[in-house]
Amino acid sequence: MVVLLLFENKLICFGLVLYALMIAISTAGSNIGLGLVFIGLVIKLIKEREGLKYLKTGMELSILLYLLANLISILFSHNMNISWQAFGEVIIPVLIYYMIFNSVTRLELVKKIFIFFILSISIASIYSIYQHYFLEIERASGFFLTLTYGSIMVLILPLLISLNFNNLSIKKRLLSLVALIITSLSLIFTNTRGTWLAMLGGVAFLSIFKNKKLIIWFMVLVILALALIPSFYQRASTIIDLDNSSSKERLLMWKSAFNMFRDYPLTGVGLGMFSELYPEKYILPEARVKNRHYAHSIVMNILAETGVIGIGAFLFLIYSIFNTGIRLFNESDDDYWKNMTLGLLAGILAFLIHGLTFYNLGDSETVKLFWVIIALLMVVRRENNKELKKTVAY
Repeated sequence: MVVLLLFENKLICFGLVLYALMIAISTAGSNIGLGLVFIGLVIKLIKEREGLKYLKTGMELSILLYLLANLISILFSHNMNISWQAFGEVIIPVLIYYMIFNSVTRLELVKKIFIFFILSISIASIYSIYQHYFLEIERASGFFLTLTYGSIMVLILPLLISLNFNNLSIKKRLLSLVALIITSLSLIFTNTRGTWLAMLGGVAFLSIFKNKKLIIWFMVLVILALALIPSFYQRASTIIDLDNSSSKERLLMWKSAFNMFRDYPLTGVGLGMFSELYPEKYILPEARVKNRHYAHSIVMNILAETGVIGIGAFLFLIYSIFNTGIRLFNESDDDYWKNMTLGLLAGILAFLIHGLTFYNLGDSETVKLFWVIIALLMVVRRENNKELKKTVAY
């Protein structure tokens, strides 16, 4: 029995580390990691004859309401079969959240996951820099599509910044600073305006709660990039240019999404139905691309597909996440966990800002990472609060 227990724990640990290492490198690798975690957790639950654990907090209520809002949109959908299929894209990341919450039982494992997250984006960043200089790729994006890569980066990069708030040895400090330089360059070379603005939001959050000088250093980096990297200057100059072709196309999609919401304000057109109804009924004459899977915006896509009920539930979910994080920050006596909590929250905020111009909740890689980050936040709160651990239920 002891041997089997050690096996399943090692399997879970290996799966989590593999997932973290592969997150910015390989979809297949990260999925294999999650698969190993799932197998290990199932073995553990069967042997211990227990169910999945959860915390009796407002977070659980917000997740339940979020799922319920999506189910309501299915009931009033234009095509329930399509909406039921789309529900899988909603429920699977939530199940991954509970899998991670039940699998990670030690804070040391959370630290290890953080390190492998940072290692993963560092490796991907080195490759994207190679793409920029040697392959002359205009929008270098490592091993993924540009927008996917950008969302992964803005979720994890704030953790790397927060790591530098801690008391590190000279060797670790040097390594973390090198990683920060490499990943920052990679972010610039994506030539993705939404990613840059998202990172600005994440850094501003860290600056407000931790170090006000951080935003100054960020602006110095921006000024240097504008002066030394022509492509960055050219791309950044179009941020407020609404006549830019990609900006125009997004505005047209958002208008179409709003028209869907206007026609079905309460429950939307149905989960997953944007891609079906957009070319049939809601596409505007000026739009260049006739088929779109999503509205290129979290807010507009949720409004279009799930209406007021859906956006209300989603906003309550986000409120619960930040409420949990701020409570953890205020309750913790450990500077390391206070700093890393800010990093987790800054990453979530940056992800949401990026989601204003890219529907990253509809991207398999990014939405899973989003929920994994939330799960790690909840694990840290559970392990840092003895009273809260007593409220864990099955």
